[in-house]
Amino acid sequence: MLRSAARLCGPGTKGKEHCIRIIQELAAYKGGAGFERILTGVLWEVQLEGDSSEDYVKTLIEYNMSCQALASLTESNVAVERCLKALAKNKRQVAQHIYKRLSENALKAARGYKRGSEDGPSFEMMVVAPLECLTNFVRVSRSFRDAIENSLAEISMPESLGFFLSAEFLDALSKKDAFAVQYLFSSIAASLALYPDSQIWALDKGLLKMLAAAVG
Repeated sequence: MLRSAARLCGPGTKGKEHCIRIIQELAAYKGGAGFERILTGVLWEVQLEGDSSEDYVKTLIEYNMSCQALASLTESNVAVERCLKALAKNKRQVAQHIYKRLSENALKAARGYKRGSEDGPSFEMMVVAPLECLTNFVRVSRSFRDAIENSLAEISMPESLGFFLSAEFLDALSKKDAFAVQYLFSSIAASLALYPDSQIWALDKGLLKMLAAAVG
């Protein structure tokens, strides 16, 4: 029910704010059990080796639906905090795990994307939805921004995430998909630049270069 409601809140759908409120109420059911189930689905490690077994397909569907639900849920500050407390008491540890899995899954799907292919899940499900989740977490949560800083201890932002904004990748996308990726990364960059807890380290880690690529 939770993920079915989330699908009603896709881009361009009327009454999106109302839908999000409904999802938040459902997610609070049984002390946040809905959040835990969604996060369990999101934290699956994507494999793109062409496995067509029934179990793999079911897991992939669960991952896709969980990402869509999480993208809608995390538009709410309260929902983000609930998510970070759903799996463990240590919010930073959960934030690091979520960031690592979402960014790695999206990057893996992006590297394996072939325009015009009718096989496999859609670009929106495998790349855009996880990036929407990242965008919302970065905007709302200091713990999540700290998780990104920790992940970049030995690498810059362009080195870690630059493939998403490379000409090689963007030129292979439709205009709609390329715009979605650029918009999401410009939103991430804007959030990192806005908050005092991330401004300095983000600039040191190549924020301006990433922003230039996102808006260029």
